Amino acid sequence: MSEQTVKLNDLPSGQMINHNGEVIYKHQAEKLVAEGLAMHLYTVSDEWVGKMLESMHDESMNGATGSDVYTAPDPNCKRILF
Repeated sequence: MSEQTVKLNDLPSGQMINHNGEVIYKHQAEKLVAEGLAMHLYTVSDEWVGKMLESMHDESMNGATGSDVYTAPDPNCKRILF
């Protein structure tokens, strides 16, 4: 199966983007691209965000203090072309 792609310009304003494991927004990605600092960008799916929030909730309900890092894969992400 080939990797799905999308053009940065075609993404809606406010789209969440994975840049080196950090979630940023479209306007931040555009700035990184303009400065030549973006190497690989991927969309962040709503499903991934939902699972991340559910994981944080479950951790807090079980008495854990939580983590700043959520590393589950996002099977619905698309590589961003710019």
